[in-house]
Formats: sequence, C-alpha cells, structure tokens
Amino acid sequence: MGLVEGFAKPLSRAYPRATPGTLTEITAAGFTGTGSGRLEAWCPGLGRPVLATTNVSDPVLTQVAGGWRLTAGTDGAYSVTAH
Repeated sequence: MGLVEGFAKPLSRAYPRATPGTLTEITAAGFTGTGSGRLEAWCPGLGRPVLATTNVSDPVLTQVAGGWRLTAGTDGAYSVTAH
C-alpha cells in the first residue's frame, strides 16, 4: 500500500514515546511537559538530530533502523525541540 497521503508527513516527524508527568504541548518542532523522570523520544532520519532542550539531563541519542532514539532525564518543566 505504501505511504498514505495525509499520514506520511506527520509520521515522519520526531515525537515523544514515553514522558514523565504531563505533556503540555506537542508541535511539529518538538514537545514540552512537566515532571521528573525518564524521557524517550523518536527522531526519524539518517542524520544525527540537533536538539535544543530545557531541563533535560544526560541526553543520549542512539541510532536505530530508520532514525534515532533519544533517552534522557527530566526535572520540572522540560522541552525538546529539533532544529
């Protein structure tokens, strides 16, 4: 069937997979939330993503099939934005 028009572009964006606390906003560029704990997000693409973060500690980007997995810790109000 291939890629379905209308779904292909949104599904090719970075998105949070597991977040502590409450997500307060998700946009095409990133996400914000409040809480303390482990964060995991998906970043598609071959090139290593360039991320801007707030209150995110020890971020680790691991290359996997089709993209990158971000794991990190958060404390309080946090944000992750891809550039």
